[in-house]
Amino acid sequence: MRDSLSRQDPTATIAGADKAKALHALGVFYLRQGFAAQGLSLLRAASEFAPATPALRRAMAVAMLEVGEADEALALIDEIGPTLRDESLLKTARHLRACALLDLERREAAQSDWRASVKAEERAP
Repeated sequence: MRDSLSRQDPTATIAGADKAKALHALGVFYLRQGFAAQGLSLLRAASEFAPATPALRRAMAVAMLEVGEADEALALIDEIGPTLRDESLLKTARHLRACALLDLERREAAQSDWRASVKAEERAP
């Protein structure tokens, strides 16, 4: 009995949305501890159990950049950018987009995005 419990998925008894939240939190924890690949894996798993929230997608983009998946990060940021209404999430998305472009050696586009982001911050109340 004890062996079967130790091999079980610790989130096996958690329902969809709650499992997504738990995996999201664990993924962010791993990312912050410097384990980006493991964090990204958990974040991707979280997105399978519930619709990805802007915060989850932002965390996924950060992890993607950390593991060298700049193309995927840029695609994800471009997908969610127009849907963001929260100014802090929008600001982070702009910065992440500039970082992804820089990683892809698209320096002029990265500079342009960064400048636009800074100008938007200066206009903000």
